[in-house]
Amino acid sequence: MNETEKKEILNLADACIRECRNPRPEKLWLDGMVSLFMEKYRISDKAELDALLYTRMSGRTPGQSDILKIRYWRTGRHIPSKREDYVYFGEALDLSDSGMRYLIQMYFNRCDLCFSREEVRHPQETERREIYQKRIELLHSLTGEYLERIHPDLMVRTGVKPESLERNLRFLYFTDSLGYTENRAVPDRTASLSYDAEFRRILRLEGEIPRRTMLRHLILLGNPFLNKRLLTERLEALGYCGLHHDHTGVKGERTDAFLIDLLDLYENTCSGRDPQECAAWLRGALRIADVRFLQSGSSALRFMYFKAQDSL
Repeated sequence: MNETEKKEILNLADACIRECRNPRPEKLWLDGMVSLFMEKYRISDKAELDALLYTRMSGRTPGQSDILKIRYWRTGRHIPSKREDYVYFGEALDLSDSGMRYLIQMYFNRCDLCFSREEVRHPQETERREIYQKRIELLHSLTGEYLERIHPDLMVRTGVKPESLERNLRFLYFTDSLGYTENRAVPDRTASLSYDAEFRRILRLEGEIPRRTMLRHLILLGNPFLNKRLLTERLEALGYCGLHHDHTGVKGERTDAFLIDLLDLYENTCSGRDPQECAAWLRGALRIADVRFLQSGSSALRFMYFKAQDSL
């Protein structure tokens, strides 16, 4: 990667950091839904609005702290910790099916469906079982392709033999992930243990998997054969919204816009190059951006980072 390319990547990162200061389009959409609701029920006061939403969600008369909680959800200062609260909140606002999808996938930046541990182990309901099966098959396919592309250099650094790649998937994945962030330590075999439970949940699609986590997972599994179309298709196949230039995370982070522009630069720069050279370029580009996001205090933009990396 030459200096001109590094400068372009830093410019994209800096533009992303600046854009995070702008209002969320998803918040403006929710404001519009709230205005329609207030007009429908002839509500003129926001405190009355939040009290009514809480009552419709819970069937109980709210206290002051309950009203404040709804206000925080409505204004984006906090988000619900439980998935059912996303749904109750949307139902309380009389959202349509499409409105509910937008609320969950765009405003709350989550997957359309969440599979419990019991469902993962013993799927019951036919439609959900079929959806789960299709999604898990996609992840298994991508994981298999990832293992087939493990570079001999990574095997040498980790001491993993070709015949035991699958058995050491977590260790290889964890070591590989460090090349995308400012943390470039070389872990030993026990270093990734703290990531074991989280990694297994992602592989099984068990519980609430944040979109940011899935973005990172798909990039790690797909590099170097990635572009914005493929990434969008895979996100949508797994129940998330695809890449949208105007989409933001719950903290206003413009990760999508950055990724779209970076993948365009990647395609233009690396077209015709050897796959290993392409993989190194994309890994290096994301590391450069991660360092810039870290230095600027924009931790919400560090989508290639996860907490277990701090164990080194």
